[in-house]
Amino acid sequence: MRFWLLPSPLTTPSVALATSLRSPGHEAVVAEAGGSSVHAVFGGFVDAADGADVVVPHSNAGRFGPGVAEAVRATLVCVDSLLPGDALERAWCSSCGTES
Repeated sequence: MRFWLLPSPLTTPSVALATSLRSPGHEAVVAEAGGSSVHAVFGGFVDAADGADVVVPHSNAGRFGPGVAEAVRATLVCVDSLLPGDALERAWCSSCGTES
């Protein structure tokens, strides 16, 4: 199983979850959250997650999770992240160029 972990663009990535996932033999990659705009961060996450089976956003990266998972056709599993679904969230995601 290939997991792509999306760290919050506002904090440093935590590698503890990636380490835990790797121990049973899964591939776990912590994506770069680089970019100076919402569009740049979203695009970077989509590029980084290409080939993922599961996209795992953490913290504020939950705002990008639905769009990234949809773009790369992966399953979304939110871990200690903002959850998609309310009207404000859909409006925020639509500013990334995708709807949740």
